[in-house]
Amino acid sequence: MSFLPMQVKITPAMVIHGAVFLGLAGLVALPGVTATASMIMILAGLLLVCRRSIRLPHGDQANRWILAMSLLPMAYLVNMAWFGWEWPKLENPSKMLLAILIFLAIREWGLSSRTAILGCFVGAIIAGIVSAYQSIVLDLAQAHGYMWHIPFGNFSLLLAFLSLLGVLYTLEHRGRHKGLILAIGLMATVAGLMASAASGARGGWIAIPILGLILVTSLSHVRFKFYAVLVIIISLPLIYQSTPIVKQRVDLATHEIMHHLQNKPDNATSLSSLGTRLEMWRYGMNVFVQHPVMGVGIATFEEQARQDIEQGLTNPGILGQGSMRHHHLHNDAITILARMGLVGFLAWVMFWILSWSFFTHGLRAGKQHHEASFFSWMGLLTLSGIFMFSLSDSMLGTSAGTLCFVFLLATAAGGLSYHARKTPENS
Repeated sequence: MSFLPMQVKITPAMVIHGAVFLGLAGLVALPGVTATASMIMILAGLLLVCRRSIRLPHGDQANRWILAMSLLPMAYLVNMAWFGWEWPKLENPSKMLLAILIFLAIREWGLSSRTAILGCFVGAIIAGIVSAYQSIVLDLAQAHGYMWHIPFGNFSLLLAFLSLLGVLYTLEHRGRHKGLILAIGLMATVAGLMASAASGARGGWIAIPILGLILVTSLSHVRFKFYAVLVIIISLPLIYQSTPIVKQRVDLATHEIMHHLQNKPDNATSLSSLGTRLEMWRYGMNVFVQHPVMGVGIATFEEQARQDIEQGLTNPGILGQGSMRHHHLHNDAITILARMGLVGFLAWVMFWILSWSFFTHGLRAGKQHHEASFFSWMGLLTLSGIFMFSLSDSMLGTSAGTLCFVFLLATAAGGLSYHARKTPENS
């Protein structure tokens, strides 16, 4: 009698499912795990390209998403070719190109909504556990999950809403274990929200009404939509009043804005956090007005800012210092206008338009295939969250934050493209 275990055949689909699950599970609290999972899928996508086994017919919506992810990196290359090269500044935009390989791997070998939902559940719960440990045991003022606290808080919030999307989708479309999934999903939602609150990343909290609206829109029954809107309207003031750190951060933001507007500090005044952002935005728009077509240049922007500070034309706080050094203007639109002008801004706008149209087009396939519907709404939630986050930060601001952004988008786009091909009109 043989005691050897039965031979298990590992298929590419199993590898993709495992990599996506691990990538989502470690998204904000275990970035090394997500990076490893990404590398596995990048290699798989590269294998497809080398074997020339990718078929993207004319009119395939996948072409639209690939173009969307290519435009901004191309704009970076054009700008640097014009003004000079600074290779480290290409690291984060290049991740958008690598995300295309992840997309192609998922599109080829498939991904189930169950794997994505469970990955979001586990990722949000781990984020909550890590934030509780850092806040309570380590007594940190801002939980960061082993990355910068702003992307940690922002993407914990996004995982919370993606978990809630998974709960709603499961209740509408899956028949087994609904009670268990509901319990785990709600626990994940609370954990993600708790991690976001513990991070103190208040800039991302402005996304909550928009994410809530996207979730309400995803519901198919009018009665459910009414209840969901009611819950959102009631819960927002309750969260504000019952969560000390949230109330403290929101009140402080209001005070900082009013103080900045009433006192109009000069260029030698020490600025508050929000005051610094307001000054950054003013300076960025001034630079754009002076260099409207190509901007002042990605490679030359910081040198230009230093010269303007020395001449007393702007506040030194816009660049920061030491570990608090600022590498962007805490608003993607203004940062791109200042550095890359209208040329870069057009690429940025087209990224949003093409990406949004890709996922909204997927909703048509979702009417015939509910798995496609889930990945469409996952993509729209992710896009909405990232756009709102970019109003006070940057989607390409940190390496770990960029990885979160491209991994979520590639997962949603790949899953949608795979299942959309199963609909009658594409089969």
